[in-house]
Amino acid sequence: MREPSVQALRHAGESDEAVIKDCAMSADEILNIKEVSHYLKIPVSTVYKLVQDGKVPAIKFGKHWRFLKKDLDHLFEQKKPDESL
Repeated sequence: MREPSVQALRHAGESDEAVIKDCAMSADEILNIKEVSHYLKIPVSTVYKLVQDGKVPAIKFGKHWRFLKKDLDHLFEQKKPDESL
């Protein structure tokens, strides 16, 4: 069964970001590139760059990148405050 799209969950006048923010994220959730961008509060282009540099784990299905939220969370646990991706 497919999960409803962001557009299907949106209320009148609500943005994609507002819907994504309102959805509860579990640690084993699979995120797309826009959701990762929103979750990390960085531009989509930066997410693509981090993936290409091998700094963010991801899997590509055809043209679509997918990320495990727990992998993103693990990056923060590994990094020291003075380190950057």
